[in-house]
Amino acid sequence: MEFMRFVRFKGPPRLSRPQEALLMIALLAGASAALAADDIRLIPYPKVVTRSTGTLRLGPASYVVPKPTGASDIARESLSAYLPKSGKAVVVRLGSVEDGYDSGWLTPEESSFLQDQSTSSEASVMRIEPSGITVVGKGNQGMLYGAQTVNQLICNHNGTLPCLTIRDWPDMEWRCLSPTMTWYSGYLKLEGFDQCNWTLDEWKWLVDWSLLHKLNCWAFCMYGNWPFTLPGYDETTLDVDSFYYDPKTGNKTPWHFTHKNIKKEFLPELIRYANKRGVKIHAYIGKNTFNGTYGLKHQDANAGGAA
Repeated sequence: MEFMRFVRFKGPPRLSRPQEALLMIALLAGASAALAADDIRLIPYPKVVTRSTGTLRLGPASYVVPKPTGASDIARESLSAYLPKSGKAVVVRLGSVEDGYDSGWLTPEESSFLQDQSTSSEASVMRIEPSGITVVGKGNQGMLYGAQTVNQLICNHNGTLPCLTIRDWPDMEWRCLSPTMTWYSGYLKLEGFDQCNWTLDEWKWLVDWSLLHKLNCWAFCMYGNWPFTLPGYDETTLDVDSFYYDPKTGNKTPWHFTHKNIKKEFLPELIRYANKRGVKIHAYIGKNTFNGTYGLKHQDANAGGAA
């Protein structure tokens, strides 16, 4: 095996005064460009951002949608949540190659980009002008993602948006988040913590946050006692006898804990809500005894050894 060799590098050659001046000018130019783009704070950052002159003063939306769809309804709902509730109305145009848009909304080159077979269905062109906002996706989901770009810009500006055009598409097919509904329940803390005890409204908030940041998949972690009813295997679900520990007295008070999704089932509604926004839900479970706690309750069924 050859070990790392340490080499002493000589310093760079000394620059002449004119070279130093040119370098400083280049650095300052780069710093100015960075400062100029600093107000475009987007996650993920779009592929192409073209700045233009002027600004758009925000107000409530006046929507133009050639063919309303479920996706355009969601886009309108989300944009209206971020736009001001008062002021002069702003024209917001929403469309897609999939469901139609006014050809006059885009340049021929922009339309050609969206209609190209190699362009992702999640791609979009978004333009902000003094006359209003235009969002056109290749597919419905692209239009919906373009609307989220507008929402992020609204969050980062105080009532006025810079005029620009953004062309964007995803680098990866799947952009995944892995939230937790149960975490080794029955092996660690029965009741879980943080997300494990969220309500439907809190989970819907995370779906909306995922859409805002263009995530399209959840690996929904469920380890230990199942967070849903499972007839015939009720002993493996998170509907259990537990206790409350009072650190002041050191006493344990018995009580019964039932997961919120068992107490009042909301998981099917949550999955439908996420799917409509382009977020696919996959169960994140392992092929081991930590799922469902069946091995704890029926140790005779264990195969033995590490699972």
